[in-house]
Amino acid sequence: MSHYIHSYTSSIGTLQDQEGKFLARAYPTIMTQFIFEFFGETNEIHMNGILEKDERLKVESGTYVKVGLHSWIDIYRLPAKKARAEKFFKVDLYPHALLEIFNISPKELIGAWDIKLADIIGASTTSLLCKKLWECATGKQMVDVFEHHMTEILLKNTKKVSHYPFSIFSKMNKWSNASSVEVARKMGYSERWVQKKCHDMTGMSLKQMQGNLRFLKALSIIHQTLFSQNPKKLTHIASECGYYDQAHFAKDFKKYAGVSPMQYMYHLMRSSNQYQIYLCDIHSSASKSLHSAKSFSTQKIIVDLDFNTF
Repeated sequence: MSHYIHSYTSSIGTLQDQEGKFLARAYPTIMTQFIFEFFGETNEIHMNGILEKDERLKVESGTYVKVGLHSWIDIYRLPAKKARAEKFFKVDLYPHALLEIFNISPKELIGAWDIKLADIIGASTTSLLCKKLWECATGKQMVDVFEHHMTEILLKNTKKVSHYPFSIFSKMNKWSNASSVEVARKMGYSERWVQKKCHDMTGMSLKQMQGNLRFLKALSIIHQTLFSQNPKKLTHIASECGYYDQAHFAKDFKKYAGVSPMQYMYHLMRSSNQYQIYLCDIHSSASKSLHSAKSFSTQKIIVDLDFNTF
């Protein structure tokens, strides 16, 4: 499934912290995200960092699907009077996965905030998948269950779709600053064909994908080097990620993150022990990328849930 799945994120356990606080900022990503929230009423999201009341959205239990580039959002933990159960699972899929697995054009869904998994795979399949995931005790088990269901869907899918987009992803880090003319030449196709195929199968332009992948790569490098013995300078990160110069890097980074690279690094050093499960690693492999949150008091939680509500 590594051709379709970029990474997984999971958390299972009990949240002992009862204080309400800022958790993390979720950054724009070209990846399609399937999100399973089994308890809800734990977190609240603020759109674009705006704190006005009408911009806040409490995360309920259920499934959520994010398609295409959105603006960044801030995630806050809601205060509580006692410890709370937590079970969360997120799958990041490459943009072309919707079309190749589910025969759905991403262009039809981009920009929508109210998409449920049942809109993608059907209500009965969603109910069965959520029930199986609920029975899992570990993140690894949830990955196995999810990939089993996706494999069954793939086997039933008789429509033949070109694997063209994945060949871009496999080389995008090398081509992140190349023009569409250069990318087309390296792939052996015309520029018009590359641009059209890219938009048809992902709902985004080649330029949009390149820009976001550069940003995600920069995030990954910052996290990998910030606490190392020899952290990289911003000028080196900018060069490694394909930016023209540090000014280009700072402008592009702020467009996606809402803060400059220096501000981000300062915040990261102050909150390095925070629970940030929403940040994906561009270098993760689907089979090994179970990102763990900070320590939980794990236990078996038995709750009677109505899976038809997902």
